Amino acid sequence: GYDFLFVHDGADTSAALLDVISGPIHGQRFCSTSGCLTFRFFSDYSIQGAGWEAGISCYADCPQDSSYQMPGNRVNTCHGTFKDTGGDLDYQNFEDTVSTFCPSSTDSLLKVHFQFVDIESGYDYLYIHDGPTTAFPIMDSLDGQFVNIEYISTQGCLTFHFISDFSVTRPGWEGSISCIADTSLDVGLVEVTQLLAFKVYPNPAERTVWLDLPTEHRPEGILLYDLRGQLVLRPERSNGAIDVGRLPNGSYILEVHIKDQILREQLVISR
Repeated sequence: GYDFLFVHDGADTSAALLDVISGPIHGQRFCSTSGCLTFRFFSDYSIQGAGWEAGISCYADCPQDSSYQMPGNRVNTCHGTFKDTGGDLDYQNFEDTVSTFCPSSTDSLLKVHFQFVDIESGYDYLYIHDGPTTAFPIMDSLDGQFVNIEYISTQGCLTFHFISDFSVTRPGWEGSISCIADTSLDVGLVEVTQLLAFKVYPNPAERTVWLDLPTEHRPEGILLYDLRGQLVLRPERSNGAIDVGRLPNGSYILEVHIKDQILREQLVISR
């Protein structure tokens, strides 16, 4: 939430952004489609982390991640592609399948970013549970069409329950599986937040976020970026409330400007 490593798919920072890394991650891989990778690192005025260590290799073509077509069991992984049972084709009628994905690293949380979801609206459903079984709370119920939405478990694992009826099938979904650090274990960020008396709640949020700052630290600007660095919201602070109801589910970076300081906090929107 304060220091960032930007990964670009090309020879300079004008190339497409593959990811923005902040906080501990494990087992993440990047492969260039253009021949080069460019890394831009930004750190703020306080708190240092251990940085990173990675191996560099060259390939004729990018190696393919594992592909999971609604496997119907529990999978421990931190990278791969998650698809419906039909893969690149439509799913089937009369499906009732449960699949669970858990991080292969014990101090991580699982994240699934859906490039698209296309499920028959009002009849077929993909239920997403925040935990290792369907007994855990439902984060969302998807039917219809969506693009670029993501879910991050607060328990470590995500469980997906898909049900289709007797007629009409659709392309289903495709998502990318990755792992992020369990920020509840990150003491450094908590200490900085307390020191600056800066709080964003609830987080994860649904429609309204509250920004808690003392009166003497009145913000001069509030910006919300997606993880590709695109500005998606420039809210006006009114009684501390920020309306995020029109933004899709996913992770964002909330940036608060106070005098000569820039404070950043990761915000997750989940309905």
